[in-house]
Amino acid sequence: MQPPIPIGSVLQNRYQLISVLGQGGFARTYVAEDQGRFNELCVLKEFIPSQSSEYVLEKSKELFQREAAVLYQIHHPQIPQFRATFEYNFQGSPRLFLVQDYVEGKTYHALLNDRKAQSQTFPRWRCEVYYDRCCRYWPTSTAKALFTGIFPG
Repeated sequence: MQPPIPIGSVLQNRYQLISVLGQGGFARTYVAEDQGRFNELCVLKEFIPSQSSEYVLEKSKELFQREAAVLYQIHHPQIPQFRATFEYNFQGSPRLFLVQDYVEGKTYHALLNDRKAQSQTFPRWRCEVYYDRCCRYWPTSTAKALFTGIFPG
């Protein structure tokens, strides 16, 4: 996996990285200040292809643009608003970014850890209800792609 971009870096002469919010197998998420919007906080989602072959990079760009197009069309009060996409070269390696509104609150991971500390988890039925609601709102393939990290299968 590619190393994170140093905190404090300014991308696109606009987004100053404040912290790493999270990281998974295919993406890393940063909190940033948008210097083009009065230093308003936003989220930068960096897509990290698993391989660096030309085919994988091109396919990653295609899937990245598809996700961006879907997010651009979604306007829902419980989903952070899509703002922009951009590509940034860091140490000779192209990086793909989505920009979305920052929403203050706990991450799913933090909520799950809180529940585990109380010997609780999210019941399967609750995950199924959320998944079902998303499938009604989004195209099924989009909802399934977004939820596979939370509710595999």
